[in-house]
Amino acid sequence: MDKSEEMDLLYHFGAMSENTLINKVRQLSDAALQLGLDEAKEVGRGNLLNVFEQRSTGLESRIKHSKEYKRMCDSDFKVDKKSFNSNKKRHQF
Repeated sequence: MDKSEEMDLLYHFGAMSENTLINKVRQLSDAALQLGLDEAKEVGRGNLLNVFEQRSTGLESRIKHSKEYKRMCDSDFKVDKKSFNSNKKRHQF
């Protein structure tokens, strides 16, 4: 983003009403929270699949990790909407 685009964005936010600006900040906060949850989920999946490990492991280990991966995708990594909403309330202004 160059300086003129930054200035345009600054003027755009400056022209918003207080409530509109607060809602925009909330939207950005919610998006950042969701991005963090998604990133944590992907890192967890990567760890289960040994993506971050340099050397290859045997087939047996891969099968074991595949089963663990499926189990975690089916249960543990689903984002609980109630929990997500409670986190949103903590970040409200």
